[in-house]
Order: sequence, then structure tokens, then C-alpha cells
Amino acid sequence: MISLTYLNFNMSRRPVKDELIPTRWIRPEVVIVLLFFSMIYTGKLYANESLLQQNKREVIGKVIDIDGDPLPGTTITIDGTTSGVITDGEGAFKIDVTESDVLVVSFLGMETQKIPVLGESTFTILMFRTSLKSMAKR
Repeated sequence: MISLTYLNFNMSRRPVKDELIPTRWIRPEVVIVLLFFSMIYTGKLYANESLLQQNKREVIGKVIDIDGDPLPGTTITIDGTTSGVITDGEGAFKIDVTESDVLVVSFLGMETQKIPVLGESTFTILMFRTSLKSMAKR
């Protein structure tokens, strides 16, 4: 017989009652079945993840200001996720997206923009300075 113990909130040791985990459940056949189903479930998780990855593709782009100067350090995220990138020294970026994604482009002192991907593969994003009126509304 296997003796099991647990800690309660008072941190004292007490034996686990036999009814909690019957020893008849701990048999090689049961363990094998549990391992089998856990492998199937894990395989389904990886299969779903790879399906999502198959729908992704890389898009490239450049972020510039009204004068045509690149904006290095611009944040580009996918709306509703934590996935994102930051533009390099020339304002260029690469990001993996799906067709339904929306890019959120933000830079300090500039208006944040939301740009749907919609089949595009190359973007030139023009950022506008934040106006005093829109700053006052915040």
C-alpha cells in the first residue's frame, strides 16, 4: 500500500484518506492509458499550432514621417496580441501576419494608426505628428 501525505494550510502533515486516491487506480494499465491520452491531446495541440503557423506569412515595410524621414524605433504590433516588432535604423520592419491581422503602428509624438493587412505584402506607413487638440482630449 502506498502512503500519501499532504500539507494543509497550517503546514501540518496529515495522511491522505484511502478514498481520495484508491490504490486500485494505480496500476500499470491505468498509467499506460493515461499516458496514451495525454500524448494524443498534446499532439492535437501541436497540430493546431502548426495549422496557425501555416496561415502566417511575412510582410515587410518602412515607417516614415511627413518629411519622408525614416522613424527608427517605431512599434508595430498585431492588434489584439502581444506580438510585435520595432523598426530598425532605417525605419524598416518585418513581421509575420495572417490575412485578417491589423497592424497597430505607434511612435511617441505621432498618431497611432491601425492598418489592416488584407493581402498586402509591402507597406510604406506615413506617420503624422500628434496635434495639440488630440493631446488635450486624452
